[in-house]
Amino acid sequence: MAYNNNGYNVEFLCDVDEKYRCIVCGNVLCYPLQFKTCGHRTCSGCLKEVLRSKSNPKCPIDGVNISIENVEEDEAIHQKILTFEVCCQRHLEGCNWTGLLNDLEKHLKKCQFEIIDCPKGCKEMIERQNIEKHISTNCSKREILCEFCKCSTHYDQLKSHWNACQMYLVSCPNSDECGKIARIDFDRHIRKDCKFKPIFCPFADEGCTYKGKVHDMEKHLEKDHLQHMIIFRDQIANQERIIQKQDEIIHQQENLLQDVLQRNEHSFTYYITEYSKQFNLARKCREHSVIYSDPFTVGKYGYKLSLVIFPNGNGIGKNKYLSVYLQLMRSEYDDILAWPFHCKVTIELIDQNINFDDRKNITFSLIPDKKRKQAAFMKPKNDTFTYFGSSMLASHKQLKARHYILNDTIYLKVVVKPTGDIGV
Repeated sequence: MAYNNNGYNVEFLCDVDEKYRCIVCGNVLCYPLQFKTCGHRTCSGCLKEVLRSKSNPKCPIDGVNISIENVEEDEAIHQKILTFEVCCQRHLEGCNWTGLLNDLEKHLKKCQFEIIDCPKGCKEMIERQNIEKHISTNCSKREILCEFCKCSTHYDQLKSHWNACQMYLVSCPNSDECGKIARIDFDRHIRKDCKFKPIFCPFADEGCTYKGKVHDMEKHLEKDHLQHMIIFRDQIANQERIIQKQDEIIHQQENLLQDVLQRNEHSFTYYITEYSKQFNLARKCREHSVIYSDPFTVGKYGYKLSLVIFPNGNGIGKNKYLSVYLQLMRSEYDDILAWPFHCKVTIELIDQNINFDDRKNITFSLIPDKKRKQAAFMKPKNDTFTYFGSSMLASHKQLKARHYILNDTIYLKVVVKPTGDIGV
């Protein structure tokens, strides 16, 4: 700046008369003000210092009282000063410009020796004539190309860019002999290509702790084969202990299953709707003479059974009785159950009387004799089943006498109660 309202801080080419100088700062007047009482002059900026220096300000030259009311601008002196010749403020740095004080500011805006801020924002102050060189070579905000990926970035961001650049060359941690590797290829190199990566012994899962480079592995396998055999032996022994423990657990679970089944009876209820239609079909057509219920199991892991129902009777009950049987079916748990089947079985035809106390259910019960080993109670081996039950559970006359048929529906209930060991 050529001035700051406290006098011009420039070098004039001619001697300047004292009347053009400020009585406070001694510099050539900048925007001069004149005291009406005594005629002395001061810069507009210096007047503030005079007025606030004392409670009763006076002229520094003759002591005349001064107030803001008796001060006026001296435009004539100001215009005269602007015609004085000066040299550039940067003349010591080499600028040869001279001219009127009035033109100094205009010159400074293009003076090649003037110190200005870097336009890239790096916060350095540079002579205007050196700006282009600074931007191209020294500016921390200059644009440069990454030598690896050829992307543009600022010079001061280059290291941060390299930390993420996928083409940046990195070293293999296994050996310097691998040379430099682009970051984008690093993972593949470590996983597949590196000849120096350490690998585990093929018998690591069996307990060998050796870890070495690929070309050393053959030596290890040849040298430590006896150790590997010992590891195998220990592993086999350990597996045998695990199998033994698992067998003990299975045995405990089987015992638990046996205890549960022995303590509880299990029931299954099945109903037939449109019974009159089913009965008539059974009388007229042999193919429709039998009805099979959905399978059910004795508990969660027990025997699997199904009801076999002949509405028009079967065997000695043909045409006169309702015949109801049970058949044993193949189950995924058959191998842990006791055979022959020897649970107590009760088949019950439900009286649907609305008054529960007046009901007279018809029941049939049996306990298989496991010593006889009848086919119906043996472990099923194929899909051809034999069945057991009652050929004369209820006569047709009985069915009509009470409420065994209600809303053309009958209900059958099966209760299975273990009588002894049913597990292996």
